[in-house]
Amino acid sequence: MSKLILVADDDNGQLLMMESLLTGRGYTVVLAHDGEQAVEKARRAKPDLIIMDVQMPKMEGDEAAMVLLETPETRGIPVIFCTGLRTDEELAETKEENVFAKPVHFETLLAKIKETLGE
Repeated sequence: MSKLILVADDDNGQLLMMESLLTGRGYTVVLAHDGEQAVEKARRAKPDLIIMDVQMPKMEGDEAAMVLLETPETRGIPVIFCTGLRTDEELAETKEENVFAKPVHFETLLAKIKETLGE
C-alpha cells in the first residue's frame, strides 16, 4: 500500500509539480492550498507525512504544524517544511534537518521523505 503524503502550499504550480513528482514515485498525494486546509485535511486523511510551505494565507505553515502537534490524532505525523524565506546556506548554518529552501532539489527532498517514512 502506498504512503499518503499531504502537500500544503499556496502556489498552485508548486502543488501540481510536487503531486506529479510524488505520484510518479508511487505515493498517494492530498493537496491543501493554505494552513487551515492543511490542518483540516490532515485530521481527516491522517497522512503518513506532511510537506508544508512556511508562508501561506489563513494560517502560516509553522502555526499549522503547532495545531497539528497539539491535536491528539495528528500529533505523530512528521512535517517537512519548504520555504522561500531562507537559502540553503542559511539552513545549513541552523542545521534544521526538516526544512528545505525553495526551489527544492527534488532528489534531496525525496531522500528525506524516504528516511522519514522509514523506506
